[in-house]
Amino acid sequence: MTNILNTLRSVRERYSPILSRFFGGKLYPAAVALLVVIGHSTKLEFYFNFPIMISAYLALLFCDSIRAFLPTLLTLIYQINYTHGFSDYYFTPPVFVILIVMVSVLALCFIFYFVRNIAPKISTRSPMVLPLLLLGVGLLCNGLFSGAWVIKNLFYAVLQIFAYILLFYTFYYGLSDEDSGEMIEHLTFLAAMVSLVISGELAVLYLTKDALFADGGIVKEEVHLGWGMWNPIGFSLTVLIPLLMRGAMVGKHKNLYLIGAFITWGFAVLSMSRNALLFSTLFMAACVIIGCFAGERRTLFRILLGIGIAAAVGVVVLFYDKLMPLVEKFFDDNGRYDLWRTAIENFLASPIFGKGFYGFGQGNVFAAFLPWLAHNTVLEYLSATGIIGTAAYIYYRASTLVPVFRRISYDKLMLLLPILVTLFMSFIDNYVFHIYTTFIYSLCLALIFKLYRDEQKESETDTL
Repeated sequence: MTNILNTLRSVRERYSPILSRFFGGKLYPAAVALLVVIGHSTKLEFYFNFPIMISAYLALLFCDSIRAFLPTLLTLIYQINYTHGFSDYYFTPPVFVILIVMVSVLALCFIFYFVRNIAPKISTRSPMVLPLLLLGVGLLCNGLFSGAWVIKNLFYAVLQIFAYILLFYTFYYGLSDEDSGEMIEHLTFLAAMVSLVISGELAVLYLTKDALFADGGIVKEEVHLGWGMWNPIGFSLTVLIPLLMRGAMVGKHKNLYLIGAFITWGFAVLSMSRNALLFSTLFMAACVIIGCFAGERRTLFRILLGIGIAAAVGVVVLFYDKLMPLVEKFFDDNGRYDLWRTAIENFLASPIFGKGFYGFGQGNVFAAFLPWLAHNTVLEYLSATGIIGTAAYIYYRASTLVPVFRRISYDKLMLLLPILVTLFMSFIDNYVFHIYTTFIYSLCLALIFKLYRDEQKESETDTL
């Protein structure tokens, strides 16, 4: 056994630098993005998944930096084709068994990585220990003594802890040896690759699905890619816009990033999500305004701002009569008011610990094991976790802002914007509680704290 372990250790030491360079470069994320788009579009994603998963195993087993695993992590779910997403394809015995084995091996590799590279570094001196500890307790206590508690409440709380605690520390310590500036540049590139995946899939959908078009318009209900419908599609694109706009302001390939940002915004609009239409436009405008005063292309962004204002005014003046009915329809609550009333009733019935994440008494339409949520972060916390969980969340949220405003900087601001996209869009949807939609959020937050740590080290050096 000792000889086997020594051999494995020797192999790892020999190949780790080579694999780290390859997985951490730009060729590998581009290759993963291409495989995902081709697999999704040809309905052969199951087979294209093999090389992607094998590379993910190698990244977790041989590389010390979590950077190597990010291309797979950020694109994995986007493989699911819309045809297979609405069939029993993934539950047929051969496919199901192989997928279970694949996912199990991936989980074991992640546990190996976490135990080897992350867990030893977590201590009382780690950032956010108390806020995250209290948040975890608040989540685990959801629905206690309400009479509506079910074991699934505990399961969903553990998923939230994975997303907001384990992933934060995985990204924070897994990127600790990376140069902060270069890592932000790499995250910008990864955002471009993710955008290409989603935009490419949506473009194929529009080009091949005749049912999308009816009576001269677009049928919103037909905008579905298999891994998500219009709202998750729109969010997944919108959250990338600030990162792409950062690339358009500083660094290399600024023109490509600017074009990519506008393409991403266009496809966010084509997702037919009202939430995405509103916030993709607002955050695109916010980034343009920031570009007028920061970055390397201020003149260009001032021109873009002028063009944007003129275009907006022109559209309102020319199409006012047609826009007003759309605006009225835009503010249709689509059942949210009923959900919000129920959330308030749940809180009043059980104000201390709430009625739990399954307090609405029904499962998600696409995945019965997931709860139906309130479509508002604050109301969901009040409904599910009561005063205890909501207070813990507010404390956690306030703590995440400390490193941003203690010493504000351009990079921190641009990393804050995707976090704000997630938070603002979650006031009328559930992205804060959906595991996959928190990955960009957690990455940006970890990098903000990494920048904050770098600043503290610089201050200590200057003092000495």
